[in-house]
Amino acid sequence: MFKLHKRNGWWYVALHINGKRIRRATGKRKKREALEVAKQIADLVSAEAYCSANDSNLIRALGAMLDDAQIHKLSPQTIRFYESKGRHLLRILGAGLKLSEITASTVDQYIKQRTDEGASSHTIKKELATLSKTLKLARRHGIYHLEPAAVIPRYSPNYVPRRHFLTRPQVDRLLLALP
Repeated sequence: MFKLHKRNGWWYVALHINGKRIRRATGKRKKREALEVAKQIADLVSAEAYCSANDSNLIRALGAMLDDAQIHKLSPQTIRFYESKGRHLLRILGAGLKLSEITASTVDQYIKQRTDEGASSHTIKKELATLSKTLKLARRHGIYHLEPAAVIPRYSPNYVPRRHFLTRPQVDRLLLALP
């Protein structure tokens, strides 16, 4: 469903698709003509939303995230990190997995499988961060319609920092090595 409104003599259409408000100019000054254009716009936008939700898959979304990382000039090491973690996501979830099929239960199954494979909790946390970044970008582009935070759990790797102190001889050697 859509609504028409007039501003400065021109008609505009506003509609909601998957919880997102979309506004477009009809380019018409007469309401009857604007109504026809608004119907076409509504059909086109809803068809695009359906196609993007049903055709977008994990490998395309990961590729878009990596492209975005390069555009924003992230370091090559960071990009390699995302590529490495993304490979595990593709291996387990499948490259052809539709984004619309990524749910909380899908992610829970992923965590269980990686745990059963013997992956450390720190590694799993990093892989989930990669998935989260991918889904956030897909949501921003309108091709993933769930909130990534609702799908990806707060995963705690039970991190305990090391407690290490330098001995006096180590401090002396360190001071000698400094410029």
